Amino acid sequence: MAVCLHCLHNARVEARDRHRRAIVRFCAWTLSVTVVGVVGAAAVNAAMHPAETTAAPVGTHRVPAKAAVVPKRDSIVTVASATVVQEGAPAAAATPIADSTSPVANVPVIPNPATSRPDSSTSRPAVSAPAVPLLRPIIPLGRTDLPDSLYAERRADTVVVHFDTSPARTRRADKFEAIVRQTLRAVYGPVADTLLTAVPSGQLVLPNELLTTLPSRGIRLTSAGGARIQLWPETRPGRDGPLVVAYRTVVEH
Repeated sequence: MAVCLHCLHNARVEARDRHRRAIVRFCAWTLSVTVVGVVGAAAVNAAMHPAETTAAPVGTHRVPAKAAVVPKRDSIVTVASATVVQEGAPAAAATPIADSTSPVANVPVIPNPATSRPDSSTSRPAVSAPAVPLLRPIIPLGRTDLPDSLYAERRADTVVVHFDTSPARTRRADKFEAIVRQTLRAVYGPVADTLLTAVPSGQLVLPNELLTTLPSRGIRLTSAGGARIQLWPETRPGRDGPLVVAYRTVVEH
């Protein structure tokens, strides 16, 4: 069988051209897929890692502004800032210093949590104040009998101690002071002894004040907690002048 050399040559040339076109299409397709993959990876990376500025760590020395933030090549906006705070200064006084050589964007600066922590070296444990005895009447409402035919009447926080008997009623300051020191404990408990001990004997009532100024001005006995007892002598007319026959007390807070 005769074979045409010209036809054989043309067949070889067409086969070579088809092979070459196939290689070119494969390379173009591979390059397109590679470009799409690179662009997609870059977009995902940009979405997952947006450009942001973090505050430089606060220390006792000043940090140069340019060394605070290293700009990334793939960042859209480059921001360089640093926060300089003197040791012992509050966190609110920190002032960011911007690099004048790079563009600055309005990016919020994340505060350093270490600046909001209290200094443990300056903290002191709370010291509880000593307990102060409660100052109030200990007798019930109404009448309460006391020794030597004396009695006390309580109405709310006001207590009146009556001693209108022949051996107790008096015009003398020392006798009235003795009656107060004897009966005030029965009204307010041991705290009354503490109040009276702070006043020297003979200084609670002055002789020329018992019948003149004390019935209106009163006597103040102050406790350590700031509460105080106000005490007023009460008088009635006598044959030779007024007589002190009772005293009235109330707690003032």
